[in-house]
Amino acid sequence: MSEHALIVRNLTKSYGSVRAVDGISFAIRRGAIFCLVGPNGAGKTTTMEMIEGLKQPDSGEIVLLDMRLPQELGRAKQMIGVQLQTTGLFERLTAGELVNLFRSFYARPVPAADVLKAVSLETKSDQLVSQLSGGQQQRLAVALALVNDPELLFLDEPTAGLDPQARREVWRLIQSMKQREKTVFMTTHYMDEAEKLSDEVAIIDYGKIIAHDAPRNLVAGLNKANVIEFSTDSDVTDNQFSGLRSVSAATVLNKNVVLYTTDVKECLVDVLNLSQSLSFEIKDMQFRNPSLEDVFIELTGRMLRE
Repeated sequence: MSEHALIVRNLTKSYGSVRAVDGISFAIRRGAIFCLVGPNGAGKTTTMEMIEGLKQPDSGEIVLLDMRLPQELGRAKQMIGVQLQTTGLFERLTAGELVNLFRSFYARPVPAADVLKAVSLETKSDQLVSQLSGGQQQRLAVALALVNDPELLFLDEPTAGLDPQARREVWRLIQSMKQREKTVFMTTHYMDEAEKLSDEVAIIDYGKIIAHDAPRNLVAGLNKANVIEFSTDSDVTDNQFSGLRSVSAATVLNKNVVLYTTDVKECLVDVLNLSQSLSFEIKDMQFRNPSLEDVFIELTGRMLRE
């Protein structure tokens, strides 16, 4: 048995003249939480759907749980769980009926009560899907991916649209999968989520993986000690800030200013002086440590939330 739950080599997918996935390669260790992050349209979902067998790659190699795809896709489907970014649920069924329907597709399903409990919906078994809130329906979609106790769980934007409490519930579930030595492959555009949950993160942009490592290693690679971030209503440029002696790097995007410095006090004085000389207002200033979002900005020059 390979140490890797998933191996991808030179995977490509194009839609007309657009190369959605451009020759990417990566591997996921068994029992790890792997996160593919990037902005909307970067190629996250297309990559995941090719691995799940929902889309045919133009070229490349996929080895999933020691099975080659698409040749052994039928056998692989019994061992994976899939939560899609958008899931159409049967609204006239109850949550329990829907879980049992999905359980019938597998040879050794998990008891329905256990599946619903895993996503904190055990009290909603007899409630119609149409009567569930949006967050509850999202958690039910995750539950449907767990009915076969998968060795590899695919989660595509699993916390999109969830309130903070429901989001934490999904985080708890993901962490519990690792404790059971299962493998999780998730996509997200929430960098704090990727940083908190993942053993390894791959950043994808314009269909290419531009960085791949443990979150702490990616952040450490910035070699930037402190971050000052604020917004302004005025038109300011990177060069106006990067010229300050206390600023090691600066990024201005959509009037949001991010400054990197090793001396916060000196940098703050410099920024205040600059705001007076250029007559711009400083709003919502915050001080923080570097994060994965800063890694993304460094590599792409764009904010992840764009």
